[in-house]
Amino acid sequence: MRHLRAIGLSPNLEFADVGVALKAILRPWLYRVAPAEQKLHATLCSYFSSQNVWLFNSGRSALLIYLKSLQLPHNSVVAVQAFTCNAVINPIRWAGFLPNYIDIDPATYTMSPTDLQKKLTPKTKVLIIQHTFGQTADLAKLLDIARSHNLIIIEDCAHALGGKRNNQLLGTFGDAAIYSFGRDKVISSVYGGCLLVNKASQVGALQQQYDEVDYPTRFWIFQQLLHPIITYVALQTWYWFGFGRALFALAQRGHILSLAVSRGERQGIQPHYFPRRLPGGLAYLVQHQLAKLDRLNAQRRLIAKIYQQIFNPDIPLAESIYLRYTVRAKNRDKIFLELKKQDVILGDWYWQVVVPAAADLATHNYPLGSCPQAELAAQEVINLPTHIQINQKCAEMIARTVQSLRA
Repeated sequence: MRHLRAIGLSPNLEFADVGVALKAILRPWLYRVAPAEQKLHATLCSYFSSQNVWLFNSGRSALLIYLKSLQLPHNSVVAVQAFTCNAVINPIRWAGFLPNYIDIDPATYTMSPTDLQKKLTPKTKVLIIQHTFGQTADLAKLLDIARSHNLIIIEDCAHALGGKRNNQLLGTFGDAAIYSFGRDKVISSVYGGCLLVNKASQVGALQQQYDEVDYPTRFWIFQQLLHPIITYVALQTWYWFGFGRALFALAQRGHILSLAVSRGERQGIQPHYFPRRLPGGLAYLVQHQLAKLDRLNAQRRLIAKIYQQIFNPDIPLAESIYLRYTVRAKNRDKIFLELKKQDVILGDWYWQVVVPAAADLATHNYPLGSCPQAELAAQEVINLPTHIQINQKCAEMIARTVQSLRA
């Protein structure tokens, strides 16, 4: 039986997740405030060995509230890497700050310490360290630069929940960290995220900001709870005379399902549902997925090892959770089309220095030519899937197809 494997279509989704969503959707009185929220908070506090954890409906909300809590001057500069998502850039702008784009290390797709050092200015107050695709950034050098310039350090762990450096959890090296529970992240509640604050002196101001944040509307929560249900049915019936494909398309066009990035956000517009707290209805999904975290990440490393043996057999696997395994090709469109014929949809994220591709670069303050390594990578990267829908046989087929076709 044919089965579609797509990085962008809820790759963490299993049948049990549908049951959790169904149970939650049938209890509308628990959509906003629910015991699941307190339980999840306790679980995450235990996981991070910290009481300073706040739950949000997205990493965007978490970043925005944290930046606002810093009470920095208007137009303060935030150093952030290119080859990123507008989900990072928009909160910087919404908080009244300016992004300063730093180029990447092409080996890891994380921030280049050398370029950071070149581009620091007296107005630079914050550094965001992004662990791209789960690859650990060069923390030693970046932290040293940041501390020598008295910068506030945020780790962007949207791709790196569960990742470690020298047996220390990513997200615990800086002053704060943001995590995402988006539909194609490490774990998924369709929308969701959290903030971890490691600097005790920042907790009071953050809590004041958080106290003013409300929950999303019940309809918005209903939309997100529908997502795993409709997506699972669509994926299982994708090739039943096109039924699944039509179902998913109609659900999106009819606004039954929401987009991962709204059309307004692509133009820098702040949606009404950011910032918001994580509602109880979605906390059930996060709690269920969190229990699978170790299994999901172990699977990712297993599949990444298969790719590594084919693409780079002489190089040991990096210390990474490998949310994606990234290779490069100048003819990636050809590779995409060939694998699509074999029911595998590869990742097209980061095909622009600020994604999604429809994001307006001028609106997001990106100066063309300022980050040449990131711009080149955006033209060539291919994200290979490592999620639980990919088994060893499928991974080998993907790798050999890419290897045989890429130029």
